[in-house]
Amino acid sequence: MFSKQVLPALPNEGVSKFGFENDSIRIDEYRILTAKGKSEYIKVLKSFSWFDEKNEDKKKEIIKILENDLEVNYSFLALEDLSFDTEGFETAESYKNLLKEMIKIAEIENQIKKINVVEKRNLINITILTNKNEELKYTVDINEIQDWIDTNFIEQLINEQLLPKTNNNKKFIALPAIDQIANVIFISQNDFEQAKKNGLIPSDDIFME
Repeated sequence: MFSKQVLPALPNEGVSKFGFENDSIRIDEYRILTAKGKSEYIKVLKSFSWFDEKNEDKKKEIIKILENDLEVNYSFLALEDLSFDTEGFETAESYKNLLKEMIKIAEIENQIKKINVVEKRNLINITILTNKNEELKYTVDINEIQDWIDTNFIEQLINEQLLPKTNNNKKFIALPAIDQIANVIFISQNDFEQAKKNGLIPSDDIFME
């Protein structure tokens, strides 16, 4: 998890909302909750099932970040499971490293037999072989994406193929973007929607106004 600084809220076209389903109703629950201060945000967070599933060390880390490292209006950043710069993904190694990190976060290492990520001409070919000998594939076109992360790699390969095959009901969902940094939470869709209703996570459009 990156060290959190006070950052401007900047929309960035390079950060796609993978795993994110837009709200039909814009209710500013996040602003309402954060206006009550850090202690109230932490109180609501502690009653949230996603937080309750974390081990004690992770819970303490999240609370410490909320109390010491973030201004209250950036509280949602403490919930991230993964952060990375969306620029700099022009090599096979960059995708392989991210893939391994996501597999580790999802705790499905023992269900993966082999990972193969190779660059051929202007394509990065990604193959995952599960323990059930299911072969999952995705290809990144560097000419099209250049050095930005291909977020469809996360949505189509990880969220839609790999996680369901490992009987995991969670997925990687992008939190509201801060500049070109992707802040990602690993959570079920139901819990993600509940987090927004509880005011723990803002909607993109509300946060970036």
